[in-house]
Amino acid sequence: MLIAVVATTLMVQPRVLLAAFPYDGNGLVPLTEHLAKESKYLQVDEQQTQVVLRNAHVLCLPITINTPQSYQILVKASDPLEFGTTDSNVNIYATTYQNQDMLVAQCTAGTRTIELHHSNATHSPTGAVTGGTFEIYVNYYDQQQGQITAPLSITFARSIASEDTGIDTRRSYLDANKPVVDPNQSLRHLNFGDWTYNGGLFAGQILTPDRSGVGRTQLNFPTITIPTGLRAACLSLLRMPVLPPGRGATSLGVYMIRKDDEPQEGFPTEMQQTWGNRLPVTTNGQIWDGHVSGTGETLMLNETAITALTHVWDENDRAEDYLCWQIKPALRYEVAQWHFINRLVVANPYDYAGPGGYAWRSFASKEYQALNHSFPYNDVAPRIWIVSTGDGQ
Repeated sequence: MLIAVVATTLMVQPRVLLAAFPYDGNGLVPLTEHLAKESKYLQVDEQQTQVVLRNAHVLCLPITINTPQSYQILVKASDPLEFGTTDSNVNIYATTYQNQDMLVAQCTAGTRTIELHHSNATHSPTGAVTGGTFEIYVNYYDQQQGQITAPLSITFARSIASEDTGIDTRRSYLDANKPVVDPNQSLRHLNFGDWTYNGGLFAGQILTPDRSGVGRTQLNFPTITIPTGLRAACLSLLRMPVLPPGRGATSLGVYMIRKDDEPQEGFPTEMQQTWGNRLPVTTNGQIWDGHVSGTGETLMLNETAITALTHVWDENDRAEDYLCWQIKPALRYEVAQWHFINRLVVANPYDYAGPGGYAWRSFASKEYQALNHSFPYNDVAPRIWIVSTGDGQ
């Protein structure tokens, strides 16, 4: 049974739990996906029920609550929900509620952060994370009603890119996938729509060992519906190993395309996209966060600074991790009125050399995932995660 938590101070209402979901005035919501992050789940079998800690592929949603009383957050053992590592004031253990096995995070009074993790249906540390709608519970003591366990519906929605391609400034007589000169072809920009080399997608600036120049990744997702109970949203790309000398520090931003910039003939398909017909991106920002500068220009949002790489690369290196750009503010401020929220560009907003010299980053594409790799490359297609709750607030 649940441990009764008695307090004479202000109780924890479900609304307090709702307010605890990621929300930050500057728009940087920490929703992140990880290949191998410490995570606790409830292992239930005929012999025993126990809390197991291991590294697993999870989507991580931090919940921070500041309250003067103790409380509990519960998730069903049958759901693909887990808890991440926490501070010493949070105790994670197993219990039962309504004849169901539950994983509990017991929190003492004060400001506490709990990492709610979405995993896969079998809690496999290497399985695909696909989304779904689940109930979590908050247990607290009400001076008038006594012990209360209030449910909250939470949805993790995943949208996989329907089109993804890298483009760069190089021009060649070659075909991108067939390194044979065609004398009948003119000097032209290349299409990398079905590329899978080192993941297939890329962004940055580099001149050696090849002459790619400036590169970008362009993504198109199916229609995205913004839920009323929006709590967090991010673009997640799996970063692939980086060959020298492209390991310098860089900054990559994510941009939505303005509706005014749609070509009259329509957007080029994945297999038509090149640098010559690239989607327009400006450094003042295509992702709108609801704020304007003194000049009236929209501010750039979600630029992710990436540090230089120093490790020795070899063909057996594992991928480092997912890179996640927070896009909740762009969705929250009805950006759909002015932009295509399903068309994104990953690009460096600076000049060729960038802020830290030449740097090149590679990412995994849907075509790369289709090659049926084993973990960690089994669930790597570009995706947008949107987290919402059923409160409608």
